[in-house]
Formats: sequence, C-alpha cells, structure tokens
Amino acid sequence: MPAKHPPDETAIVAAYRRNEPVSAILATYGLRPRSLYELLRRHGVAPNRSSVVRAKAWAPGELERVAELRRGGASVDAIQLATGLGRKRVRRALAELGMSELPAPARAPTVRELVEQALGRPLEPGETVRHRNGDTSDNRLTNLIVRAKR
Repeated sequence: MPAKHPPDETAIVAAYRRNEPVSAILATYGLRPRSLYELLRRHGVAPNRSSVVRAKAWAPGELERVAELRRGGASVDAIQLATGLGRKRVRRALAELGMSELPAPARAPTVRELVEQALGRPLEPGETVRHRNGDTSDNRLTNLIVRAKR
C-alpha cells in the first residue's frame, strides 16, 4: 500500500540505521525495496550486510586443482568427488576461473581441414574446396574438389 504523503526520508534512514527489519520499514512507509535502497544511496548510507554470509576463502591450491581437473575434461560432479568440495563451491570456483561448467562440445572438422589432412599439406590461400554434388552436408572425400582461385 503506497504512502498517502511523501515519507520523511530522515525517519526512514534513522529506522534503517537502528537496524529495524527492512520488511517493517517497507510496510510502515509504503515503499518498495528498490525505492528504499535508492533513498539510502542518496543519503550516503551503506547497506547493512551483517546478515550476509561471506564465502569461505580458497585453500592454497584449491582453485588450481579445480582448473586442472576441468581442463582435463572432468564434469562438475567428477570435480566434486575428486576435491571433496560441494557443488555450489565447485560452480563458484569455475565461475571465478572463467571456465564453463559444461564440457566444450566436440567440433566437427571443416571441409578445408578434411582436405588438408587427406592431402598431407595445408591448402594454399587461393585454393577453395567445393562439393561435387552441391550437398554441403556430404563431406566424403570423394565428393570434395580442391579448386584454385581464378
């Protein structure tokens, strides 16, 4: 229920500084959470974070071990088993390391790579690969032709 008149901002800030529950402040003054925190920011009041639990610091070598396992192709579950860390902690470690939780999908070689492998040499910059039958999904070597640029 919105307030009928503009709330007294100093009273709201004072209530917040007295550590009154945010839900009570919101109900008393008819505010939404975003409005309350914007008001506090305008008054230079830092948010109370006493109830926020800080994450435990990483043990020496813990992040490196997670990174090593992930680079080796281990899944989140496998990393959990190998390190004894919980799922959330493993996911947080991967996020801090900038690594994906999912393994990288296998990439199919391009037709150019297939032909280079078959020829045993890299293609020249002017050479292109064409499909004889025009079907670009048919990557059999018998269907591929190397052409020089004209």
